[in-house]
Amino acid sequence: MIGDDAQITQNLRSVYVKLAPVHDRKEDQFENMDRVRNEVLPQYARLNLRAQVTPVNAFRGGSNAEIQFWIGGPDLAQLGEYSKALLETMRAVPGVVDVDTNLIEGKPELGARIDRAKAADLGVNVQDVATTLNVLVGGQKVSDYYEGGEQYEVRARAEERDRSSAAALAQARVPAAKGTVALRDVVTLEEGTGPSLVNRIARQRQVLLTANVKPGYSSQAVIDALTGKAQELKMPAGYTSGLTGRSREQGKAASAFLTAFVLSIIFMYLILAAQFESWVPPSRSSSRCHLRCRSRSCRSSS
Repeated sequence: MIGDDAQITQNLRSVYVKLAPVHDRKEDQFENMDRVRNEVLPQYARLNLRAQVTPVNAFRGGSNAEIQFWIGGPDLAQLGEYSKALLETMRAVPGVVDVDTNLIEGKPELGARIDRAKAADLGVNVQDVATTLNVLVGGQKVSDYYEGGEQYEVRARAEERDRSSAAALAQARVPAAKGTVALRDVVTLEEGTGPSLVNRIARQRQVLLTANVKPGYSSQAVIDALTGKAQELKMPAGYTSGLTGRSREQGKAASAFLTAFVLSIIFMYLILAAQFESWVPPSRSSSRCHLRCRSRSCRSSS
């Protein structure tokens, strides 16, 4: 499947493989996944393509990776640098496979840089520039059309020849204080590349790092390495990091287990203290009781 995501990314492909029934094959699912990693993925790596092998998600969307670590902050370029350092840290941990990130860069884009001083002199509102470009390229709903009991949206959009190049867009006109002005008089259009999708958590830009762990290796070692590397980066104020997904739930389970272990020791102490009617250590209480019993038996026998 090509472009099977919300953004219909044309350079993203997914291949689903259905295994034969368990009684008709000698290898389990994870052994087959390792074969693909060892025999197939190196071919893509030589072509500078990013590939990974993961189980099919139980729910559409999200990630089913065993390791999920995110970093967030205001500058997407800086997040890209931090993510590269963290990816290298993950690759260095033994047993880690399918290392990847949801930051997919390299998508062609056309950026509009507004000359705010000139726009202010001409009386051009920045919002009007953004609205004009949005209508020309993306289109905008202007009305509804009804026919045969059905409702259809009527959208206004520039012809393909008028929105297929920077030169064509520069000829568009935007409202000004006195009439209209050409877009090229207040905007500089620059071709470049950028991310295909900007993900956010709590309205903050974020990059998600994912990986899987081979059987027999500990995922906690990967989590500790990522946490330590994030602290070494000394990210400035406004940048945060943490675990999510299955990794976060694993951390919650470990914390809950430690809490339960400590509480069990406390409850055992309270039970022993109530049994021996003393707050001193139960072992000392037991020794005193044993000595008193021996002394009473000696007096009775004498």
